[in-house]
Amino acid sequence: MIFSPLDCAIIFKEKATHAHTYMLTKELIRNARRSSLAGTPYLEELPANQPADLQSRNSNRGGGRGEQVRVAVRVRPRNGNELRQGAQCVVVMNPSANEVRLQGESKPFSVDLPLWCASGDQQAEDGSAPIDQDQIYMKIGRPLLTHALLGFNSTILAYGQTGSGKTHTMMGNLDDTGGVAAGSEGIIPRLCMEMFDAIDKASANRRSAPPAELELTASAPFANPFGIPFPKNQTEFPTTSLAHHTPVAEEQFTWKARVMYFELYCEKITDLLCPKNVVTLREMKEGLSLVDENVHQSGGSSCGAFNVVGATRVPVENWKQVLQLLQLGNRHRRTACTKLNDRSSRSHAIFNIELEETLTILQVDGTSVTAHSKTVSIKLVDLAGSERVNESGVTGQNLKEAASINKSLFTLGQVIDALSANNNNTNNADGKILIPRRNSASSGCGSTSSYLLPPYRESLLTKLLRNSFGGNSKTTLIATVSPTQWHKQQTLQTLQYAARARRIVNTPKVVEDPAAADLRTAQQELLDVRQQLEDARKVGDTVARDLVERLHYSEEMMRRQQQENTRLADDIARREADLQRQLRQAISTEQSYQDEMDAMQRQLEAFRQDNEEREASLIERKAEYESETQRLLTTQLEYDAKQVALAREAADLAQRQVILSQQAQELETAHKQQLVNIARSQQAQEEQARAREAELAARQQ
Repeated sequence: MIFSPLDCAIIFKEKATHAHTYMLTKELIRNARRSSLAGTPYLEELPANQPADLQSRNSNRGGGRGEQVRVAVRVRPRNGNELRQGAQCVVVMNPSANEVRLQGESKPFSVDLPLWCASGDQQAEDGSAPIDQDQIYMKIGRPLLTHALLGFNSTILAYGQTGSGKTHTMMGNLDDTGGVAAGSEGIIPRLCMEMFDAIDKASANRRSAPPAELELTASAPFANPFGIPFPKNQTEFPTTSLAHHTPVAEEQFTWKARVMYFELYCEKITDLLCPKNVVTLREMKEGLSLVDENVHQSGGSSCGAFNVVGATRVPVENWKQVLQLLQLGNRHRRTACTKLNDRSSRSHAIFNIELEETLTILQVDGTSVTAHSKTVSIKLVDLAGSERVNESGVTGQNLKEAASINKSLFTLGQVIDALSANNNNTNNADGKILIPRRNSASSGCGSTSSYLLPPYRESLLTKLLRNSFGGNSKTTLIATVSPTQWHKQQTLQTLQYAARARRIVNTPKVVEDPAAADLRTAQQELLDVRQQLEDARKVGDTVARDLVERLHYSEEMMRRQQQENTRLADDIARREADLQRQLRQAISTEQSYQDEMDAMQRQLEAFRQDNEEREASLIERKAEYESETQRLLTTQLEYDAKQVALAREAADLAQRQVILSQQAQELETAHKQQLVNIARSQQAQEEQARAREAELAARQQ
């Protein structure tokens, strides 16, 4: 037989004289547990010197409520060229009032963190001393790290004109090998060093669950794994002087860290840790999930998120490994020399740290139960600098890079404009950004309501930052500006950009794995049953037997829950291995296809070159053929002309032959006639001679 808590309370009231006190104590315990377990065990207050409006703006501790994007403005010192040419400072900053303005501009810009880094003859308006890299980290990096270890996705972006100090702010002074010069470390190296120190402290400490019967004060916190001081050297929940209480279980948290480092160059993603990898973005559709060591989800939920597929995710165990990976990635990052910066970044770089938190509950009998608790993403973004081509003087490939950079930053600006405009139009109770819908009642074709749809899909950069602007991330935008009048217009645009970003409202929240929540619930029920069993021993064995049965039932349910968690973990591991295998096969297939395409492309290029050569040869031979044809045609014409001439000559000859033949016939006829005449003449002469002879003879006679 199993009793509910209410049944047990009725039995205790009938059989114990201290029933009223017991019920009051149980209610206090229950309320205290609810308030304790609902919050976070290691919440660190923001620094005391943080601006008051920032304390109120970022008061979202439990998560799920609206919180504006934090904006910091860093003014760099004048560089050597500006000092040599006497460029005047036009930026005026008042850190005590959280304001920045430009000379000649009447309206100042309100910011959350004004960072005046100039020195020498440049001073802040209120006389504040310039701050260094360490102070910048304390104001920006440390709060982000605290929020991340509490379970919030977090983002820091550096935005500004090229040469305004973005890479110096995020990384520090880089040498030729990609390393960071000692003493100049920026936010990323300092955050990584402190992160592992905090993780080591947290892993060394255990958070104890409260005893079943005790009086809790309202200010009693959980044990703090990050070494944050407790009042009066307190290290865990205070205990009372009750004679009987149930032994407590302990909760222990461990973390695993992985890092990715990639760049966006001309709308392509390159893995800076392994440039040969093929990296793409994959959109996660609603209802689908993907678990793989080479897939990183950039959004806050599966629906509408864009996953980085194919980039190397390197497990790291200490900050030295992280700095080595940073140095490796920095060597592969694309940079170029321009008129504004000797080492201008030509790509957007994103250094992503993924923290996986595991909850382990240590039972009083020495056994333990483990479940995955949270996965947190820390995005540290060094955006490429916006630039005017006529000022930077870039040409050729650098000009194409500048066009791609400005286009992606413009798209990010459109997203910021849409989100800030939506926030100005309405702030709902939950602080959520509303998605624009068609307004059928509006006049005009295709009219829409006043809400704007952010164009996340128009750029890889906005897809990757989908969760940082309008999502569930705690986001800080660092606007870096130049102090001189040379870049006044660019500085003004940067401040306006930051002011619009400051109006964006995100909904940061801690997303705990359901397995960890179920484990905590089962553990709490087990503690309640054990406490009830302990109390039942005071009032009789009858109730004790029932509570023992309930205890056994709860232990059995917890054992089954653990088995189910183990089964689910094994199933997830199998699915993960299968998905990893499928992904590797897909990547291998894609790579083989890419290799085949490259080979075919090379063959096509060879065929194209051969075709061009043959075409050129054919053109040359065609020209020769046409020339020869023309020559032959000319020869033919000449031949034809000669033939005509010869024909004419032949005709003339034939005619002359006819004439000659006629003449010959005439001559022959004349000759014959002449012969006849001669013969006749001879005959006549002979007759005359005979006649004379006869006459002579006659005379002689």
